[in-house]
Amino acid sequence: MNKNNVIITFIIPVYNTNIEFLHRCIASILQYKLNNIQIIIIDDGSSYNVYKEIESISSTNEHIEFYVQENSGVSVARNQGIRYAVGKYIMFIDPDDTLGTEIKEIEAYLSKNNFDIVLFDVYFSSAVGEKKLMELGNSSIKINKNELIKNTLFYKNIYNNYQAGAIWGKAFKRKFLESTHIKFNHLLRKAQDREFMLYVYSETDLIAYLKNKSYVYFQNVDSVCNKVSKSINNKSHMFLSEVSRYHTKYPQIIENWDTIYSKIEILLFFEILYLNIFHINNKSKKKKREVIEEYQICNIKNAVKIVKISDFNSINEKVKYILIKYKLFFFLKILIHRGQSKLHQRK
Repeated sequence: MNKNNVIITFIIPVYNTNIEFLHRCIASILQYKLNNIQIIIIDDGSSYNVYKEIESISSTNEHIEFYVQENSGVSVARNQGIRYAVGKYIMFIDPDDTLGTEIKEIEAYLSKNNFDIVLFDVYFSSAVGEKKLMELGNSSIKINKNELIKNTLFYKNIYNNYQAGAIWGKAFKRKFLESTHIKFNHLLRKAQDREFMLYVYSETDLIAYLKNKSYVYFQNVDSVCNKVSKSINNKSHMFLSEVSRYHTKYPQIIENWDTIYSKIEILLFFEILYLNIFHINNKSKKKKREVIEEYQICNIKNAVKIVKISDFNSINEKVKYILIKYKLFFFLKILIHRGQSKLHQRK
């Protein structure tokens, strides 16, 4: 591999990952015979057996580099990947996700252009083969960085069902990340992607959209995003603090700040209910008291006075807002249990 000619560096953070998923992920990159690539696997302190399997995978191809660190979290792993990257562009891939056939088009596009970030479409895929396309728009759509920032902050989404706050389905110019010193916040254990993307969008106007469907996000029911989490409360409140810090640095970028911040408070409160208090696997008998405590901590009484139902995008979000506004927590519990039951039925 000639490191001077690398167009894309793929960074894959790994921690006790299902090896079958990792094999599938790597194979999806290599099968299209991209010559100008670098694949960096960062092992975040996996068990010995997983480590040996990854070491074996990395020895099969000259494009793959394998690095190991003590368990420090996915943010540190990705930052290490940026440090070792030599490609013109960087793409972040989770080990249970894959690339699609149009990746060659992305490589060709990136080799000829110099945007700081290039966005493209994403497929959501489930364990039973269901696929849902998340697209930003048509090929002639105009990119508005302020709208991308609002999207990242859970606010108005003019770009269909696109998730601007996710790092997947995007390519970042390496020299842009290095010159702006944008890194993943290792202190933040929740929504690191969103904070990272806020700073990316805020530091550049060189943003492009390529109508391309080369990233397949696999909805893994065993991921930390779907498991009961007793620490989600602290993680969510920390994200709110980081969002406030971001606003202090870029006060001119965001309008309607009070509304946006209140909406984030409401959605994070729902996430706490989803991943902690009302989780289908949570057997605690203190749920009612915990809900009231979190309602007060998250300042929901004030938040629901500031936002309006029109500030929410989907029917699902509007229903959540109404149930929270009128403290219909019993129905919220039913809504959460139904969603989690359907998710686990697909397993």
